Amino acid sequence: MNKQRRMNNLRLPLWTYAAGVLSLASASDGGTVSYRDAVLADSPIVYYEFDETNGTIATNSGSTGATNDGTIGTAGGAVTINQATFAQGGTSYDFGGGHVLAAALPSSLTEWSIEAWVNWDPAKTSASNLFGNDQGGWNDDVLFGIGAEGGTMGVPGGSVGLIQQGSPGATRDFVESPMSDSVWHHVVVTASSTNSELILYVDGVEVAKNGILNNGLTFNGGGNGDPGTIGTPFISVGAARRVVDGGYRSFDGLIDEFAIYGTVLDAAAILTHYAASGETPPEPPEPPEPPGSSGFGLDVSQYAPGGSDPTTFNWATHIAFGPEGEEIVTDLKNNRFLYRDGPGDPLKVSPIPVRGQHSVVYNPADRLYYANDTDNNRLIAFADLSSATIAAQTNNILGVPLNRPHDIVIDPATDWIYALNPNSGHVFRFSAISQNESVLPLGGSLGGYARSLTFANGRLHVIGSAAGRIVEVVDWDTGEVNVYNSFGKIRNASAGSWTTTGLVLNDAEFFNGFWYASSYFSATHAGGSDPNENKFIRFATLADFVSGNWEDLSNLVPDGFTPYYLTVQGNSLYLAVFAHGNLAGDDVILRLTPGQISITDIEHDAVADTTTLMWESKEGEVFEVRKSFDLDSWVVLQPRIAAAAGPATTTTAVVDTDASGSQVFYRVGRLSGEE
Repeated sequence: MNKQRRMNNLRLPLWTYAAGVLSLASASDGGTVSYRDAVLADSPIVYYEFDETNGTIATNSGSTGATNDGTIGTAGGAVTINQATFAQGGTSYDFGGGHVLAAALPSSLTEWSIEAWVNWDPAKTSASNLFGNDQGGWNDDVLFGIGAEGGTMGVPGGSVGLIQQGSPGATRDFVESPMSDSVWHHVVVTASSTNSELILYVDGVEVAKNGILNNGLTFNGGGNGDPGTIGTPFISVGAARRVVDGGYRSFDGLIDEFAIYGTVLDAAAILTHYAASGETPPEPPEPPEPPGSSGFGLDVSQYAPGGSDPTTFNWATHIAFGPEGEEIVTDLKNNRFLYRDGPGDPLKVSPIPVRGQHSVVYNPADRLYYANDTDNNRLIAFADLSSATIAAQTNNILGVPLNRPHDIVIDPATDWIYALNPNSGHVFRFSAISQNESVLPLGGSLGGYARSLTFANGRLHVIGSAAGRIVEVVDWDTGEVNVYNSFGKIRNASAGSWTTTGLVLNDAEFFNGFWYASSYFSATHAGGSDPNENKFIRFATLADFVSGNWEDLSNLVPDGFTPYYLTVQGNSLYLAVFAHGNLAGDDVILRLTPGQISITDIEHDAVADTTTLMWESKEGEVFEVRKSFDLDSWVVLQPRIAAAAGPATTTTAVVDTDASGSQVFYRVGRLSGEE
C-alpha cells in the first residue's frame, strides 16, 4: 500500500515484519485514553489497541486477557506496526498480506458485535478482510471486510460488510454498504439471533440493516486449543483464515482499535465510542437534487376493490391476470389470494393455503398458476382458485433452499418461469416445478436485498432493492449481466426515503415506451423526511435511471402510501399500493392508462408533408403527441404543447413534418399535474 499517502506526512518509528523477517527502526509508546475508556466501559471480550511499538504480540485488553493475545503472522505478507491513525487511536497496524492470529473465543456467541477503525487501500477493492474466522466449509464462520468474499457473495467490491455462513448451510446472511477508501472510518456490525438482525454502522451512524435472515447468526468459538488447522476455531485480524490458501483473503490497509463483544452494542453506545475518537463527525450527506417533475400522459383510477365491492385489503402487493379475463389480487397480510372473473364482479376469497405470499403468475403452457408462498418458504402451482388443491410444490431448487421467495414471473416468449430468493440473490428458472431447473446466483451483482423480477425488451431484469439498482441478465447460461445503479443513492436499506437512502426499489416495469419504478418509502422509515418524493418515477432508458433523468410521478399515488409491484396488461399499467403499518383496509390496486384526448380534426398537407391536429382543451393544460404506424409502437412527436390561451375550447398545432406512409396514427395525451 502507499504508506507515504496514508501517513499524511507524520513520521513515526516503526517495526516492519515481512516474509518472516524482523527489522527494527525505533520504538515509542502509544496513547489512547478517552476512546479506550469508552470501549472498555462496554466490556469487550477481545480488544486489540494496536499501540505496540515493538515485538510480535498484539496485547488483548479485553476480558479474556492473554488467552486471546494475538501473534503477528507474515506467511501471507507484511504487517507494519506503529503507524499513524485517527485522533485518539495512538498507533495502528498496516496490513499488507499478514495478519494477527489468536485462539478462538472461549465459547460461541449468538449475540455479538465487532468494532474497528479501518483505512482501506483502493488497490484491493474485494476479498480484503479486516477480520475472519473462516475454517472452510460451513461452520458459523464470520467474514468482515471490503468485498468480503471476493465481491460476489453479498458484499460487492468497494463496500464494507459482514457475511455469516451457517452450520450447516448453503446460504449466507450479510449486511453491507459502500464506504470510501483512503480515510479513517469507524465500523461496527452488531448481530442478534434473538432479534434476527444484522446492523452495520459507519462513523457512528446506522447505514444498513438485514432483518430477513437464513441462519442463526452464531459466531463460532468453543475451544482454546491449537488454532493451527482449518476446522479448528480461531480469530484472525487482517485475513479471513488462519492459513495462507485460496480462502485467505487478506486485508490491504490500516486497522486500529479492533474489538469483539459478547453483546449487541446499541446505537447510543456506538455513537459514544465514535464521539470519543476525537474525529470530527461527518457532515450528513446532502440529498441529491431530485429530477424535475413535469407529469405524465396518464389517467389514474382505482381498479380494485371496485364499485360496491365491500372487500378490503391489508397490504395489497400485486395483481395478476389469468385465462378469460380472470383477475387475482395478492392480499399479503390477510394471507390470501382474492379473485374475480372481471372488473365488474366482486372479489372472492381463494382457499389456496398461503402465508405472506407476494405475487402469482399464470402459465398458459400448462394452464397452472404459480405463486411464491413466501413465509412457508415454498413455490406452489395450482389450477383452480376456487379449490384448495395444490398441484405441485417445492421448497428447494437444485439443492438451494427457498428462503422467503418473493416475485415470480414468466417469459412470454419462451414460457420459462423465474423466481427469486430476495436475500441471497439466487434467481431460479424452470419450465414447471421440478422440471428443467437452473439457478443463477446474483447476490454480488444485486448488492443486497432484491424484491422483484421483470421482463423488458426480451431480457430478464432483477431489481436490486437495497442497493437501488437494476441488473439486466444478458446471458443466462454464462451469467453475463449489466448492472445499472440509480442516481443519488445514499446508502443501502430495505426501506427509507429519497433524502435518507435514495431509491429503495420495489419493482420496475417497461410500459408504453417508458420504465416505471416504485420504491419502498414510508413515514416509518423516512426519519422525518418526505416519504412521498420520488417513490414512483418514470424514465425512458436505463441510462436515464443512472443519470437521474427521470420524472416524479408520486402525486398519482395516495399520500403516505407505498407503491409496490407493477403489472402490465394490455394498454394499462397496474400498481398495488398499501399504507405501511396501517390496518384500516385502505390499500388498493391502481390502474394507469394513457391519457387520451378526443381529436376533433386532422389535416394533411401533401405538398409540405405536414400534419395538423385539432383537439379539445382548456387554458393551462399541457399535452404530448405520439405517432404510430402499427398501433403497437408509439413515438413521441411533440413532448409538450401548451393549450391555446383564453376561452378557446380547442388547440390546433402542426404536429408532424414527416407524415409519409400509407397509414399513420396519432394520439394526444394530457400531461397529468399540468392543469
